[in-house]
Amino acid sequence: MISQQELSAQQVASYLMDFEDHFTSHSYRNLYWTTFETFINRQLPNYQKRGTELNDVCVWDFVSRVDKIKEYERDNDTPGRPVLDVEDHKRPRVALQKGHEQEKTHILRVRAVKDSLIPVPIGPGIPRRDRTELRARYCRLMLIFFKPWRQAADLRKNYQSWEEAFESFVNTCSQSVLQKMENMQIMHECRDSRDDH
Repeated sequence: MISQQELSAQQVASYLMDFEDHFTSHSYRNLYWTTFETFINRQLPNYQKRGTELNDVCVWDFVSRVDKIKEYERDNDTPGRPVLDVEDHKRPRVALQKGHEQEKTHILRVRAVKDSLIPVPIGPGIPRRDRTELRARYCRLMLIFFKPWRQAADLRKNYQSWEEAFESFVNTCSQSVLQKMENMQIMHECRDSRDDH
């Protein structure tokens, strides 16, 4: 069944008159996370076939900081430095790996930190970490988002459950990643509080 939402007269009028409906100091980019789970989205080949310079970049940071653009020139290589750390006015450009359908016509350009976009997950709600029936799915999704990978097998070892792989990852990941996961849980708790009042 398709969910429906009622709109107020103000919302309808604002939409019809093409008025902005929010103001923010950040730019956003959608992250179609369900397609990473089902391997059908156009963002997936870009991530899987990213150049080796981006090996340590997770899906979340890739969506936030990397754009696929037409290749015009290759004058911006920065060998030996982690690509996401480069703060030059010219942004690093990384070739797509062989096997990507646009490897000859497009490259990946890394955005400066100040120009990062905030990924907006599109799809069903992100699973809660505090629901035991959703725990395996939550762990799998957090690994997809925050652990660098190219193939699904990179996310966990053959003998590991999703929960075991996630716990192992949490013990080694950065504070920034932990904070992002915490923020996702806080969003669930805020919705719970809203619904209680």
